[in-house]
Amino acid sequence: MDSFARADHTQVTSDQIRAARALLGWTLVEAAEHMGVGKNTLNRIETGKGNAGDRTLKELVAVFEAAGITFVTSGSTVGVLFTPALQ
Repeated sequence: MDSFARADHTQVTSDQIRAARALLGWTLVEAAEHMGVGKNTLNRIETGKGNAGDRTLKELVAVFEAAGITFVTSGSTVGVLFTPALQ
């Protein structure tokens, strides 16, 4: 089995962003509010119909990471890990 490394924000894919949001149980509107972007902007990023700027992508990744998400990569394989916060 390959070992995974934490993905740099420039390596995070639209599929990973969508998967992270699903793992957190956030609606598109909730996620956009957490991230300080518009719902339509986040939708374009998630569907690959729009590219996030470097600053926006860093902010998106930071919000997800603060919520327990880790974006990982190994060669052409990408994934999302979720570590729920202890209540």
